[in-house]
Amino acid sequence: APCSTMAAQAKKEEARTMREMLARRLLDDVVHAATSSCEGWMVLVMDATATRVLSSVVGMYDVMEAKITLVESLERSRQAFREMEVIYLVAPTVESIQRVTEDFAGEPRYGDVHLFLTTPAPEAVMNLIRGSPKLVQRLKTLMEVNLEVLAPESSTFLLDIPSPLPRMFAADGMDPTLPPLVARRLTSLCVTLNERPTIRYQGTSVLARQVAEMVSNTLE
Repeated sequence: APCSTMAAQAKKEEARTMREMLARRLLDDVVHAATSSCEGWMVLVMDATATRVLSSVVGMYDVMEAKITLVESLERSRQAFREMEVIYLVAPTVESIQRVTEDFAGEPRYGDVHLFLTTPAPEAVMNLIRGSPKLVQRLKTLMEVNLEVLAPESSTFLLDIPSPLPRMFAADGMDPTLPPLVARRLTSLCVTLNERPTIRYQGTSVLARQVAEMVSNTLE
């Protein structure tokens, strides 16, 4: 009977939903990974992108249970907690990383830093990080976690791209930032699901071709 129970539990574990897999990665690879190396309570700071991702799959209780005493928005004015370690979960954009570096431009706002990026960072973003000596001195963690999709239901996902149709069919042509954004978020989904899919696309679509090539090249 115990063996049967263990087998059933293992089978249930293998059959996790997409929403549960995203939640597990957020809690294990970000929150628990940082708090496990810290003896005290921590602050969690997220930008708008990361906040939408996290709130789509876990509740605030799940986060606070893991030694997180305060959850704050990167875009808003925040109180300094110079003796506390901080977890930043942010998209690797110039805007978000600039806000992170501003927290350490003068007297540092926090103690040691765990910086998690929702997707791989371009060189311009890495240069911003390198250009902040006080931030670099406090970095205990710098990790790309590939989590930039929403999972509002157990078996559905959203890329969370604002105004996609106007950006695709604008009178002056497609927004050139759209294909990399779509590809980055699809890639983050594949990494989370541990899948290397066969990619097929509509041959007459420029967007489909560009996205397919970017996803394929990244996964390789």
